[in-house]
Amino acid sequence: TFQLEGLQGEKVERAMVQIKSALDVCGEALASLDKLHSQAKQFNVNPHWLDLQELVEEALQSCSLDLSGVIITKRYLNSEILVLGDREHLITVLENLFNNAKDAMIDHSENKESPKLVIVIGLEYEWGYIRIIDNGVGISKENLHKVFRPFFTTKPSKSNWGLGLTYCHRVIKSHRGFINLSSKSGVGTTVEIVLRCRGNVNTCSNIWEKLALSFRKSRPSRSCNKLG
Repeated sequence: TFQLEGLQGEKVERAMVQIKSALDVCGEALASLDKLHSQAKQFNVNPHWLDLQELVEEALQSCSLDLSGVIITKRYLNSEILVLGDREHLITVLENLFNNAKDAMIDHSENKESPKLVIVIGLEYEWGYIRIIDNGVGISKENLHKVFRPFFTTKPSKSNWGLGLTYCHRVIKSHRGFINLSSKSGVGTTVEIVLRCRGNVNTCSNIWEKLALSFRKSRPSRSCNKLG
């Protein structure tokens, strides 16, 4: 119990406000630790054939309030792209990436340009990909190699422990896919998710490696794509 003897009037009220604030911070810290503990466990991937466009649209719908005021441009391939994956995990990954883009564009609010988000869905070398391009504050060259590390964040707060991209990396890796990030400070960031499609699931490991190498060579350079 807290001892408030000797305090009166406004001092008691200020003390109670400080105590409540401390309890709130402790509660949020415990919630973050619970989240970290949950993510540290071996999680199961329940794969099904999923359409990339449907996944993106479902995640966008979930983030619609957060993305209000953002100009969203969609560049989708005019054909169905099926990938083998876990719907719940992949949608959570996309929600994380959309929210990161939104935060980056808010941080870049002094920029006179309106916040823009470009979402590209395509197919290359029998790999389906999603590219999420924002015109936010970007990430410095010094921090670019740290973004997937646990607890690393460029926007520290009591509710942000830098676990979102770590989770995204783990999920995509568990799908035997790739997640690539390129960024330029003051320009924006491009995040690319690459997942195997129906056509290459049964290929042998040697062919798999060749396809992966081909795709990596053909993906965008380290500088961020400019928005149109």
